[in-house]
Amino acid sequence: MAVMVKDPEMAALIPHIVEQLRLENVTPEERDALAEIFDDLWPLMVAEADRLRTEPKRK
Repeated sequence: MAVMVKDPEMAALIPHIVEQLRLENVTPEERDALAEIFDDLWPLMVAEADRLRTEPKRK
C-alpha cells in the first residue's frame, strides 16, 4: 500500500529517511520495504539522498 503524501505523519518521516539514505544506514531489505511504501515518491527520495551525498559541503 503506497503512502499518501497528504498524511502529515508519513510526510514528516521523509527528511529523516532521506538523511539515513544519505548516510547509507538503510539495509537492502529496508530499502525494498520503503520503496513499496513510498511508491512513486521513492525514486525522488533516493535521488535527493544521492544529491546530498555528492554535493560539496558549504562552509
